Amino acid sequence: MPEWYQIRADGNGNPELLVQGEIGYWPINAEEFSFQLQQFANDAPVNVCINSLGGDPMTAIQIYSMLKERKGMVNVDIEAYCLSAATLIACAGDTVAMDDNAAYMIHDPSAFIGDFAREEDMQIGINQVTAVKTQMRQIYMAKSGKTAEEITQMMSANTWMTAKEAKAAGFVDTIEKVTGVTNASIDFKMVARAYNVPKKFQQLKNDGRETSPETSQQNANTMNEWIAKIKAALNLGDDKDEADTVVTVKELKAKALKADALQAEITQLNAKIETLEGEKAELQAKLDVNAEAEKQHEDEELDAVLQAAVDSFQVKAGDKDSLKAEYEGNIDALKTLLAHIPEGAHKPGGIKAPNMKASVNTNLNDGVSKYLN
Repeated sequence: MPEWYQIRADGNGNPELLVQGEIGYWPINAEEFSFQLQQFANDAPVNVCINSLGGDPMTAIQIYSMLKERKGMVNVDIEAYCLSAATLIACAGDTVAMDDNAAYMIHDPSAFIGDFAREEDMQIGINQVTAVKTQMRQIYMAKSGKTAEEITQMMSANTWMTAKEAKAAGFVDTIEKVTGVTNASIDFKMVARAYNVPKKFQQLKNDGRETSPETSQQNANTMNEWIAKIKAALNLGDDKDEADTVVTVKELKAKALKADALQAEITQLNAKIETLEGEKAELQAKLDVNAEAEKQHEDEELDAVLQAAVDSFQVKAGDKDSLKAEYEGNIDALKTLLAHIPEGAHKPGGIKAPNMKASVNTNLNDGVSKYLN
């Protein structure tokens, strides 16, 4: 399968990045790109050559960030086409040169939601596209110096630019005159299928940039081998052509992205659950402290009431512990009981228990009698 990029050492041992083809195309991803780039010194200059129709903007944004984080200079050279996601990588350049007959195009990102999508699935896709669009706009603003409103309008309009227009817009620093043969080939039929190409860009292939027959045949053979491997891996029949294969791969990639988004949502929900459980534990601890304090207060009040009853000879000192055990947690019932026992009832030589009124509850009468004997 052809890789959409190559990282190799130039004559001075510095990294040289060639971006050709559909960015982020399976199985090459940003993680592999990062590993290969880290094999070179962080302060080494990077020369980037771009001839790409675009691809996955999220992968392009990751590569943009990796290039911007390097200490060494990043020099970008645009050949033939720098479209869609490819422009995000180009914006990482400290210097950006563009061939005089090349094309530059920026537009809004899009997402494949899938067949029979639920409302939730569609919202996930909308959120994803909105977030990516914001990142793209910030990158374009940083490179061009344009406002958010200007960049938003250009993206919405699918803005195609010549080298002069891209330079005037702030995306390109210098323009180079084309001589000789380009280093890479472009599938112009694929360009026509991918974008509504303005007429002024349709003749770029004939402006002195023809790919050699040997290179064209080699690229065609490599592409055919790649398509055959993909069809075999996906169990696609012989009746499926190149376009069907590409569509199938894109659909699988979209489903994988949706699965990643759902997993991220699950992770967020789990984090919220963990936070709520922590808050619940804190609240329970406070409730336990309050309950313990309330019980301590009730015990102290019960002791005080019983001690007062002993001091006033309403009950015997020896009955204090049994009364405390009997009326623990029910101090109101104890107060009701003591209200029917006269002070001095147990004082030596004191008064005798009065006859209980008929209106007094039988159980209460029994309780009073028990503590008057």
